[in-house]
Amino acid sequence: MNYRSHYRVGSALVVAALAMLFAACEDSTSVIPPVPAGNFAFVTTTDYSTGSASVVSADSLLKATQNVASISSDALARFYGGRIYVLNRSGADNVQVLDPAAGFATIKQFTVGAGSDPEDITFLSRSRAFVSRYNEDQMWIVDTIQGRRTGQIDFHWLADADNIPEMSHMVMVGYRVFVAVQRLDRTTNWGPVGTSYVAVFDARTEQFLDADPATGGVQPITLAGTNPFGEMVWNDASGMIWVPTVGRWGIADGGIELIDPNTLTTSGIVLSEATAGGDISDVVAIDANRGAAIVNDANFNTLLIGFDLSAPTSIDTLYAPGTYSLQDAELSPDGRIFVSDHTPVLPGIRVFNATTGAQITAKPVDVGLPPADIEFVTGN
Repeated sequence: MNYRSHYRVGSALVVAALAMLFAACEDSTSVIPPVPAGNFAFVTTTDYSTGSASVVSADSLLKATQNVASISSDALARFYGGRIYVLNRSGADNVQVLDPAAGFATIKQFTVGAGSDPEDITFLSRSRAFVSRYNEDQMWIVDTIQGRRTGQIDFHWLADADNIPEMSHMVMVGYRVFVAVQRLDRTTNWGPVGTSYVAVFDARTEQFLDADPATGGVQPITLAGTNPFGEMVWNDASGMIWVPTVGRWGIADGGIELIDPNTLTTSGIVLSEATAGGDISDVVAIDANRGAAIVNDANFNTLLIGFDLSAPTSIDTLYAPGTYSLQDAELSPDGRIFVSDHTPVLPGIRVFNATTGAQITAKPVDVGLPPADIEFVTGN
């Protein structure tokens, strides 16, 4: 089993149930949707055969507008410079550029290589972006205005014996781009091979930075955990990058570690999976020490927990649906936690008070198809 897909699709029972429940849903993108005033959450939605996108206002109303754009069934989104960039991943392998001001119209769509499975995108400018490609050993440099590749960065030196490094999520701090490199064994069980890394390069020069000057050559940051699966989070309150590692699924061998973006050093695991209660697949930074995380427990259930790195043995369970249904958690601009809950019974966006941990939504906000990835659009 490809455990990268573990969190995307869940169990076969969940997939089958969702397919039956939502097979009759229709895309309503023939009507130009209104653009929400103020900040809003752009939500990719999927029944694992079709995909769409909806928006939820990031205010007290939490008003949803469904099906604002048609996208692939395996997609995530990033916001930059007034545009939404949808990464249509495995089976689609392209970047779709949406303009919220034009009713979420697709203004550009371009390939990043057949079979490449794009995993993330980060930007130096609107005309210069970097796309990590999960099935390849070359990161693409793209001009998102022209919709074409302008260069590439070689990651083959970080690959294991199958020649694929599994470059995954990225975060940019200043001009430094931090890239999670999972290094999984594709020939057997997709478990991590040896060590996993975070590679760092300068977005202006596209040259890798050396995390270990005492060793010959250029070295990436060697993680204490393996398989950095979830999105890395730049915590501007602490100045650290939070990196969730899952190691081998179902085994308490990972956790959260911190990377100093200036010294390119790691703290080691500061919150273990054993303490958290399972594999940490997503993390949210609330302040310098407090955060929330989605945890996959031993019974194949997902939980939303709260934690404090200054007292890491104290864990609060904020939400336990009793199923494998929580996929993404993000902090809104006003400090609330939005969570995508794709339970077959009542899917939607749940919202939590980041200070108290209490759920604000009496029932999830309906976004049409079950929600997957959440990205906040600001500055409207």
